[in-house]
Amino acid sequence: MTGFGRAGVAGETGFQVEIRSVNHRYLDLSVRLPHPLSGLEPPVRERVAGRLARGRVEVTVDLRAGDAQAAVGGQPASVRVNHTLLRAYREAIRQVAGSEGDASLDFLLQQPGVLTVNEAPPDLDLLWRELQPVLDEALDRLIEMRRREGERLGQDVRERLERIAALVGRMQEQAPRMVEGYRARLADRVEGLLARGDLEPGRLEAEVVLFAERVDIAEELVRAGSHLSQFRRYLAEGGAVGRRLDFLLQELLRETNTAGSKAQDAQIAGWVVDVKTELERMREQVQNLE
Repeated sequence: MTGFGRAGVAGETGFQVEIRSVNHRYLDLSVRLPHPLSGLEPPVRERVAGRLARGRVEVTVDLRAGDAQAAVGGQPASVRVNHTLLRAYREAIRQVAGSEGDASLDFLLQQPGVLTVNEAPPDLDLLWRELQPVLDEALDRLIEMRRREGERLGQDVRERLERIAALVGRMQEQAPRMVEGYRARLADRVEGLLARGDLEPGRLEAEVVLFAERVDIAEELVRAGSHLSQFRRYLAEGGAVGRRLDFLLQELLRETNTAGSKAQDAQIAGWVVDVKTELERMREQVQNLE
């Protein structure tokens, strides 16, 4: 589901965390950390994956440090000057340019190898202790936004579910009429044959029985009703039910297709199209539910 969460703290080492998520069938997690925090990617991933099951999620952490010392957990960086190389640069310039070629110190310090900065390794334990509560706060806000969206999606799914249940009920009522209608049409066609004695009296009933068996959709509709009941139970349970609901919708679609192919009735065929339309829309919704 879509969502956004942001949290930040001001201090010697200030963090700002932003988490964005969009719809995705599985959890696809991307973590962006500043260089001093690169060693914290594993615990950040573990923390996020422990609370989110689905979505394409992007976590961005900004480190607002007052200086480089704060960014590495309080350990000062050291700078080493290569005096031998510095003098060699100066002497080389003098030899080329003569007495007029005395280079400035700023110029010399910018030459490769003159200055070496040794950064102390960051205190990852300290940084994680400060980052974790900020990350949790951003996650809380993201999850709350996703929860509100989930409630809206859930209501839409429930309304579509009841429309499907009503359509299945109409099919169950129409199915016996479909057989009776066939009996009446067949009787009209063979009435003349019976009058002339060209058709055995019991043949009509035999044909009706064969037709009834061929177009019987009672089992498909009973199974569809069972899937609808299970769907309601999963919705009532809440939690990470998206994949289970998606499976039930696939089963409902299978039963609906079978009923549509067997039933030789224009009204039932129209209802089958309506059910399939609702199922397709529901599948788009439930794949975003957790």
